[in-house]
Amino acid sequence: MRLGLREATLGATALIVTDADRIDLATLIGTLEAAQIPIALTADRRLALNWPTFAIPALGHDRAQTLWRYGLGPGDEVTADRMAHQFRLSAADILRVAADTRCQGADAVAKACLAHSTTLLDRFATAIDCRHDWDDLVLPPRQMRLLRSIVQRARHARTVYDQWGFGEKLAPNRGVTALFSGPSGAGKTLSAGVVARDLGLPLYRVDLSATVSKYIGETEKQLEQIFSAAEAGNACLFFDECDALFGKRSEVSDAHDRYANIETSYLLQRLEIHRGIVFLASNYPQNIDEAFTRRIDLTVEFPMPDAGLRSALWQRLLPPAAGAEIDADRLGRQFELSGGSIRNCLVTAAFLAAEDGAERIETRHCLMAVAQEYEKTGRPLTRADFGEAFLQLRPARNGG
Repeated sequence: MRLGLREATLGATALIVTDADRIDLATLIGTLEAAQIPIALTADRRLALNWPTFAIPALGHDRAQTLWRYGLGPGDEVTADRMAHQFRLSAADILRVAADTRCQGADAVAKACLAHSTTLLDRFATAIDCRHDWDDLVLPPRQMRLLRSIVQRARHARTVYDQWGFGEKLAPNRGVTALFSGPSGAGKTLSAGVVARDLGLPLYRVDLSATVSKYIGETEKQLEQIFSAAEAGNACLFFDECDALFGKRSEVSDAHDRYANIETSYLLQRLEIHRGIVFLASNYPQNIDEAFTRRIDLTVEFPMPDAGLRSALWQRLLPPAAGAEIDADRLGRQFELSGGSIRNCLVTAAFLAAEDGAERIETRHCLMAVAQEYEKTGRPLTRADFGEAFLQLRPARNGG
């Protein structure tokens, strides 16, 4: 800021300082008091300054709807209303997209909105292919009800917050934050994809390795870009292994701890005003800062499936074209596997059956696949697990 101020002073020009709320307040006040040129500040939140302040309201649904109708022209009101509800672009971006896609139909407009709003998101996140629907989920009834309640909250947000006034009185945060907890392979990512598909929204997995920076202030900037891009494109965010970013704040013993806590505090504030859907996935929910848990709307615990659910998974995950004949009840009772592990076993069994020249996948192929899955995860093969097949499987395993 000081360098910009010096250049502007030498050139006798005004200076605009963006993201002023990220600058230390004492430094900011001292710089402003010493300035001899006009300075304008922009910030996402109000600053404690004794200078004239102008609050510019966010572009709400009604104003966005008016801009879309103006940009797309007469006769396209239905498309304009859909775009205003589904996307949260700036006024300039709305007019730009509308001009580029006028008279091309709703799908073309929506595609242009997504392309425009997810360009920045692609730098820090990966799109998840949401190909599954509710029939593909094998979960206990309680978990299914909670997942459907996420859809309900997102689908009726405008009615509850705007028409019924809850947005002003009780719930300033109009987004939905859901914590998915449970072991790997329990169905957390799959469930997020099903919810996103039901709502017709894109789903992005945030790459924490690309987001968290060792440089002071960079993590907050990148998080802001992620949340802003997600809001613009109405995209759902999926923070996998979120403990790294949402972990408990530590006692301050050095500068590293201080700035790590600043990052956590910023994330708390940003999550509170986010207007979209955020999925937080964790294998260790007890490590998440309590301040985050208070801001979570729904918590869905994904347990390891019981025997009945495992049997259903063995049957449900098989493609009809595979023509398999397997004893799903036996496999479900005999092996305590997660849904992800069962999926891996079925793929392995299919390759084993193809190599065997078999016309279909049989139970013996599944047993061999389970043995490989055990070996991969470091679990020992025991007679108690494999029964009569133990002696046949053990030599094959030891022989590589």
